[in-house]
Amino acid sequence: MRLVDFRPDRAWSIDVFGSVGLTQAPITAPLASGGVLQAACFRLDPGGRMGRHPATYPHVFAIVEGKGWVGGADGRPHAIGAGEAVFWDTGEEHEIWTDDGLTMIVIEWTAEVRPYERPS
Repeated sequence: MRLVDFRPDRAWSIDVFGSVGLTQAPITAPLASGGVLQAACFRLDPGGRMGRHPATYPHVFAIVEGKGWVGGADGRPHAIGAGEAVFWDTGEEHEIWTDDGLTMIVIEWTAEVRPYERPS
């Protein structure tokens, strides 16, 4: 077993793509180190935004606390909150922002992964 500390005091700020109030605390080693998956905890302060940009890899934002909005290829805002997730494909434009603050686990990968679809 290995413990990983991704508490807020272990995070660093991200300001690329015009992002504001965004921090990242890694959970796994980055894909650039040769892995097939990377995970991190991202936090957005109240009024924070991850600026619009194309996805380098497929990834998922799993919201664990708070609420906000996501925008995808269509550019329209979609409400999202704790207990919900959104998948992005490679190259897909995306952004996320919040009035109240939110915490999400972001997972990126290099192999095919599909979202779970509950049987009806």
